[in-house]
Amino acid sequence: MRYSFAAVIALATVVGSLPLSAQGRPASATSFEFSGEMFGNFQKRTDAASKAANGGESPNKFEMERVYLTFAMPAGARTSVSVTTDIFQNTAVGAYYGGWAMRLKYGYINRELTRRSFGVRGLVSSARVGVLQTVVVEHTEGYWPRALGTVGTERNGFFSSSDVGAAALFTLPGRRGEAYVTFTNGTGDTAPETDRFKDYAGRLSLTPFASSRRSGLRNLVVTPWYSKGFTASKIANVSEGVPKDRSGLFVGLKDHRLTGGAEFARRVEGFETGTAATRVVKSLNSELTSYFAVVRPMEYVNKRQRTPFGIVARYDSFKLTTAPAPAKPTQSKFSVIGVFWDMSSGSTITVDMQALDPVKPAATPVPTKTLFVHWKADF
Repeated sequence: MRYSFAAVIALATVVGSLPLSAQGRPASATSFEFSGEMFGNFQKRTDAASKAANGGESPNKFEMERVYLTFAMPAGARTSVSVTTDIFQNTAVGAYYGGWAMRLKYGYINRELTRRSFGVRGLVSSARVGVLQTVVVEHTEGYWPRALGTVGTERNGFFSSSDVGAAALFTLPGRRGEAYVTFTNGTGDTAPETDRFKDYAGRLSLTPFASSRRSGLRNLVVTPWYSKGFTASKIANVSEGVPKDRSGLFVGLKDHRLTGGAEFARRVEGFETGTAATRVVKSLNSELTSYFAVVRPMEYVNKRQRTPFGIVARYDSFKLTTAPAPAKPTQSKFSVIGVFWDMSSGSTITVDMQALDPVKPAATPVPTKTLFVHWKADF
């Protein structure tokens, strides 16, 4: 769902006239919460291919990537509404509007069901319906700074960050973690539903050391996840779907000194050959391995003194492991290395180099290297 920039201004005017409350759950029937995130960058391509295409000079540009605006408010007893809009530069081919536009990123009704699910005291459950978070992308973004780029599962086409459907969230007692299950269209938040098939997905996020005295271990999370889905057959008179399955394991640690994650994910994408009478379904299998860390080294030297400076690093390996002839297995590597400065508790500047390298033919057309100055503000 997209709107012109004029609609954004109109919405901002309305929002500005509403009272804001402190962050947290709605406290009364009249409370209203507003928050947001803004990030962009200055970038300069340094790889040989981009220089050759620009007369030997490195192309560069300022880019305003995203402005997320989130509105949360109650909708009666034990029910609330959350809406997140995404303001971005619309550059899609054939787009109706080539300037700044706004679309719906999240927009759902949340209903708290019970604080004693399945007879277990403290097992809180709630249900959601609308444009909601997919099974693992936003969870991983809680550990990786989204302003520097999308997480591996979104970057490599495993999932979009949101989809239309229904979900249930279970919070485990004693801060032991949570379970999240979704039932969605499967087409993502930027495309309408195109067939009768749906995606079923779930994750279980466990914090095994929640009661530990060590702050780092308390926030260690282990998250296995799985998604089962189908797309419609492109062969006439075939009612069976074509499978699209994803699975993975994410391990994350969140601490002021060190925040990081490691993820392994696998994707099985079906494709068809033949006619309705001779139909054969084969698979394209791919694997993703991703590691990243945000480290503040000086805090290990002086544990009592917090520092605004640190290092960020990431390494992704994406492999197409099996493919039918004449296609061949391919691999690409993506890396990030940089330094950051927290200008305030809600704003950060990062200088980083990002590279995408084809390890085997056809993984990507040419290697790319880009020097960035990223900026971000939470409000």
